[in-house]
Amino acid sequence: MPVFMMFGKYTRDSLSNASAQRTRMAVKIIEKNGGKVISMYALLGENDLVFTLDFPDPEKALSTSMALN
Repeated sequence: MPVFMMFGKYTRDSLSNASAQRTRMAVKIIEKNGGKVISMYALLGENDLVFTLDFPDPEKALSTSMALN
């Protein structure tokens, strides 16, 4: 499967609601769209996090990105 990287930024609201439960919900959305999490990292700088993901095709990756936003 192709490997995709998705970057994310926290808003003030999402940062105050950050939790292990929200991470699990994001992973469920990824898996529901046929993806598999390879890695997740917190970042310093312009982006706050990055996911490395396997997806069957770009369309599934795009629909997941939209669902996560």
